[in-house]
Amino acid sequence: MVLLAKGLPVGGSGNANSFKARVNDLPVAVGFGVSTAEQVRKIWRFADAAVVGSAIVHEIEKLAGSPNLVSRIGEFVQSLLPPKESAIERTIIRKSTSNA
Repeated sequence: MVLLAKGLPVGGSGNANSFKARVNDLPVAVGFGVSTAEQVRKIWRFADAAVVGSAIVHEIEKLAGSPNLVSRIGEFVQSLLPPKESAIERTIIRKSTSNA
């Protein structure tokens, strides 16, 4: 299931949390204009995945012709990932934001 975040305050709004509660058995990916690590971190509070395709395409366009394009894109994608949390920490964060 993909939830487009356009117009949705990325950061665990009540609407996003109630959506996740209704489709609890399905994995949920959120995306539309997601392009920063902060946005990814906020999305991961209530979703299973953040879709960053447009951000990657933008970086490819920006770096077109670069001899090390692939490694630079890899570095960009890594920069979008929040610090690793254990599965337990992520579950605790999700539960605390869904109850807020």
